[in-house]
Amino acid sequence: MSSNSLTKSLIDAHDNLERMYRLHGEFIENKWRSFDRNQRARCCYQLFKRFDHRRGVDYRSLMRMAADFRLASGITDQARNQALIPELNPVNLVNSDPESLVDLLRHRASGTLISLYDSGLDGSPGDRQFVVEMTMPAGKTLSDYQGTTYAAIGLDDEVYARPFTRKAGTAEAIGYLPSISNKDLGRALRDGSILPQSMGLLVVTRQFLLANLSYSLMVAIFEASSEAGTKFDAARLGDQALAIMKNLDSMPRPTRIDLSDLQSFAQFRTQSLRDMWLFMVKEPAVLLVKVGDYRSTTAARVPDYTGFAHSTFSQSYSSRSFVEALHDGLSTIAIWDYMDRLLQQCLSAPENKAYQTILRHELSRVSSMAVSRAQAFFVRLFRIFAGTGHFQRSQASLDKLGDYRVVMTTHPDVLTIRNPQMHLLLRLCRSETDTREVARLVPRLVRRQRIHPDEREILTVAEAEAFAQLKVTAEFAADLSTLLYLPPPKPKAQGPFAGRLEDLDMDISKWKEEIDLLDCFAPLNNLLEPGVALAAFKTIDSFMLDKAGTTMGYLYEDLVQDALEDLQGRYDKEMRASNRDQAQSLLQFSEWRSQPLEERVKLRREKQKTRPVELSLYDLAAAHGDDEDPAGDNREDESVREQAFQVTASTKEVFENLFPKGQQARGSVSWTAFQAAMVELGFTVTPKYGSAVTFEPTEAMSLAKSVTVHRPHQAKIEGHKLLMFASRLRTVYGWDEGTFELA
Repeated sequence: MSSNSLTKSLIDAHDNLERMYRLHGEFIENKWRSFDRNQRARCCYQLFKRFDHRRGVDYRSLMRMAADFRLASGITDQARNQALIPELNPVNLVNSDPESLVDLLRHRASGTLISLYDSGLDGSPGDRQFVVEMTMPAGKTLSDYQGTTYAAIGLDDEVYARPFTRKAGTAEAIGYLPSISNKDLGRALRDGSILPQSMGLLVVTRQFLLANLSYSLMVAIFEASSEAGTKFDAARLGDQALAIMKNLDSMPRPTRIDLSDLQSFAQFRTQSLRDMWLFMVKEPAVLLVKVGDYRSTTAARVPDYTGFAHSTFSQSYSSRSFVEALHDGLSTIAIWDYMDRLLQQCLSAPENKAYQTILRHELSRVSSMAVSRAQAFFVRLFRIFAGTGHFQRSQASLDKLGDYRVVMTTHPDVLTIRNPQMHLLLRLCRSETDTREVARLVPRLVRRQRIHPDEREILTVAEAEAFAQLKVTAEFAADLSTLLYLPPPKPKAQGPFAGRLEDLDMDISKWKEEIDLLDCFAPLNNLLEPGVALAAFKTIDSFMLDKAGTTMGYLYEDLVQDALEDLQGRYDKEMRASNRDQAQSLLQFSEWRSQPLEERVKLRREKQKTRPVELSLYDLAAAHGDDEDPAGDNREDESVREQAFQVTASTKEVFENLFPKGQQARGSVSWTAFQAAMVELGFTVTPKYGSAVTFEPTEAMSLAKSVTVHRPHQAKIEGHKLLMFASRLRTVYGWDEGTFELA
């Protein structure tokens, strides 16, 4: 890590520590005092891995070696840590008076970096004096230093520590100070504002380690004592990744489809994605996993050419990841909602050939966008997990959204014979792989994993789920293109929806750096505490109202509505135009000109004044805690509010897992068992297009509504999907643990 990046990491780590202590310091102090020796040892688990506990080591000699660039490479990180930050020696923390850690945390979190540099706890040496005393040879002082490289600490308001080089025999400095005389340099060395560069690097390293590890220790204490922190284990239960990949090829494909099938699936997909996000808002444990996936797969986590990858442990990464996850989720809902609306118009006006041409061009663009965004999310996960080692982060180059640019370093053809599966996966991840190529590669990967089942284990759960979503989207786009004879999308042509969404992508990428959600994520598991998720959504809405002119949800509702109005308006304009060739004018339809941000915000503010009182389809914050669906589509069937079913033991077991009594743990339910249980109740099972399955009540049942669910990609319904199934059935039919009785 370079000195500049280390300094930036230090400032972030100290900010994290200060915020964590301000929000939870008193709680953490009291809990640490109440812990026994074993509880303290569990909290210090991460520290035990960072320290070398060998006896007879001369730590002063180690520090002197660390200060000598020629010898520093021979010191292990564990040994250096034990010499550089003895205050956090876990053996001492576990066995000593708990007040020693309480005082240390208070001192490190309450002081500024400069004050910590100058003075230590209870009059002990500050970080500067600690390093100088440990590294300076006996009988020598800083004035005796004859080197040419230095570090200026605290002289610059913008950068805490700066390295610079002073030409030998002159007063000229290179890289920071224009010039500095021997007299001024000697005075600066004595007062500590300038240090030899090797010592300055050790001071910054010490401060970074103390801030970062103190924060980690506070998080461990907080999570060990917080009731919310024990409610959910972020690790997926069971070998779900293997099951997902195994069952992808068993998904039924209809032998014949028509346009109404695709429209029904787009509508179902829109509603199921929205239900999933509403569920995540109400079940923050699932939301925590989603945000954690985004935080751990940001481009900063991809190693650069030196092998260095940024840590994303800070709260600022958690805040940005929350906004990214929310934006991607709502964008995906908007894309499917828009395709549903377009397909409805295709079905309602089949005789209008001119308008059908416009709709086909727009569907081509949007379906291609849906595939490319699903592909991009899979690549985001793959480059960190199964594809690690095949990608590299650029240190200087940024993409159009301001994130680090990541490039593939392994050409797929190199692995054609040696590793055919990785060859296909890397081809899938190439930037030049278009929608049609994705549609060809996905079934090849699925077939290969059917023939070679041992290759299914390469992907993690998150990657397998992302691949499954990509498969569904690519199949939909391919079927849509075949059915409507869609023209291939032009690379540089943007329609009204794609252009608006790209503008919104750019705006969100800028605003996510400004939204202050740090108090909600100190630490990230704090999201599990009651009311924190809702507070985060409301904070985002408040920010967007100020910056964007409307709340977060309406950004996406307006995106869909404005694009549809633009389609109709452009068509009407073309039809009214006289003495123009209609075919030629329709070809010019693809041109899209973006409005400046100021104009877009102004229009939103005007529209915000006349918003209807009903909730938006995308307004997740307003729907938080509301058991009924705001749109009214999924409201509880009044006819079954008090109904009880007499069922067999196997069916009762299925619904006991869906609706456990009290704090009883949920197990898992096989998809086959769930289908059989619904059939026993009297439902008919109708597979629809894609992964949609509709359960239709028979006339003998006193139910008025059917329910459509997403068939899981794995053979079992478990984890958060089990909770979603239960939530869906409870919302539509009012079922709970008392609905089913043993016959």
